[in-house]
Amino acid sequence: MNIDHNTLFYTFSTMAQVLAAILAVTAVFVFAKSSEFRVKMQREMGNVVKVLDSFPQFEEWRIQATKAERHGVIPEMKSIFGDRFKGPDLGPEIKEACKYGLFNSNLNDHIFMRFAKQAYCGLLLIGLLLVAISFTSETNVIAFPTISCVCLELLTAFTLYLLVSIARLIHFTTQEKIPEKYPQFLPEEHV
Repeated sequence: MNIDHNTLFYTFSTMAQVLAAILAVTAVFVFAKSSEFRVKMQREMGNVVKVLDSFPQFEEWRIQATKAERHGVIPEMKSIFGDRFKGPDLGPEIKEACKYGLFNSNLNDHIFMRFAKQAYCGLLLIGLLLVAISFTSETNVIAFPTISCVCLELLTAFTLYLLVSIARLIHFTTQEKIPEKYPQFLPEEHV
């Protein structure tokens, strides 16, 4: 199989550009979904504050929950949902709010971790594609035609695999009914 050096050059550079653009679009989806989770967690934190209003002995927790609701800092809300209400039974409302607050926090963490892995793989693959571009001179392609074909096939396969993985992440972030499909994000003590 003879491949022209211009064909390899344009193929590798196009793959790198497309991959970079898709990673950027995926980042938009991920950050939009994270914002949605933060709003949901603030709503659940508001429910916690309402319940704590009727318990004057937990005034310090109510103040912290109010600040967390107002500022919307995800790690702060996660610690309040997860750690602070394992003590006395304050009723089913607070357990429900904590359960869904933790659920949204865990989903947020899961989506960010999946995206981080894909972004690292994507950046590595873009780097490999750019290195491959530097070897697409006419003398290299003529001297090593088999290596050129194998590089093209491998880099194309890795790029397609990453694109499918990114498509699955975008599909995951745009689903409406994640709770029924992914109950493993709910901690056992809050179910």
